[in-house]
Amino acid sequence: MLEVDAVTVRFGGVRPLNAVALSFDRGTWGLIGPNGAGKTTFFNVLSGFVTPVSGTVSCFGDDLLAMSAHRRARWGMRRTFQQDQVIGELSVAGNIELALDHTRGRASSHGVEEVLDFVGLDFEPACLEFYKTERSIRTASSEQVRQPIYKEGIEQWRNFEPWLEPLKAALGELAAS
Repeated sequence: MLEVDAVTVRFGGVRPLNAVALSFDRGTWGLIGPNGAGKTTFFNVLSGFVTPVSGTVSCFGDDLLAMSAHRRARWGMRRTFQQDQVIGELSVAGNIELALDHTRGRASSHGVEEVLDFVGLDFEPACLEFYKTERSIRTASSEQVRQPIYKEGIEQWRNFEPWLEPLKAALGELAAS
């Protein structure tokens, strides 16, 4: 059993976790919430990437916060990083084969068909010969990374300036810089 009691994490004045208390029985669990709710910070605490300023985390009675990240990983408590990157020079099937080979230790046309079926895409046998095509993958995320910073948005905050006066007054000289 995993028990989290009164865990608080601060990053400057921001508290993504404030006295969080949860307990989990055996099994697989998920954590759902909006952006900024502290989900990633919570998993970073569990996996040892972030140390809370207060609170306790125990697993089967052992103090998890006293363990190193690599020891937690040996217990199966590890995190992955959100990366939706694809290899643009490969086709969809090529990227799927690469992922299957990495996760399962093998790739097959049947595995590619399963994945494509799962996401509602038709399988074409020719897609397995991805190395014979010049077509590459484009995703919104991969293209966004390659775009320059959206400079038109830099001054958009000025539209909200009339409502920022109380904040400016509270910040005093800091708001002037």
